[in-house]
Amino acid sequence: MAIAAIATGFAGHASDDTFARRVDVIARRSLDRPNAGLSIAVARDGTLILARGYGVADRARAVAVTPDSIFHIASISKNIAAAAVLSLVDRGSWPPAPGLITDSARAWVHFLVIASWATLARAEVSRRFLKISRTID
Repeated sequence: MAIAAIATGFAGHASDDTFARRVDVIARRSLDRPNAGLSIAVARDGTLILARGYGVADRARAVAVTPDSIFHIASISKNIAAAAVLSLVDRGSWPPAPGLITDSARAWVHFLVIASWATLARAEVSRRFLKISRTID
């Protein structure tokens, strides 16, 4: 996610070659940590300008990451859903129908985009989750 955010900042300000070199540097630095591999894709104005794989997708079989590698993303999908919802809000397309978003759904979206989720005390997270769970139909 950090690479995507950094890459987005570079995309509008550098030539494609310079941009690709910067992404390579960031990706290689990421692999200095205990990461097996990663795949990066960047689009500009709806056109794919960079798609690369780095490291290994399967350490045991030494399978290299490609731009088409599929990863299990688990809880990261919440962040992707939040970004999609916020994008629709920015375009004025959310909510898609009046009355569709209930208080429960609003609370769900709130928790998707909470910036300090990792810093909340476990008891606070549990308290908030229980409060929301009680309102779900």
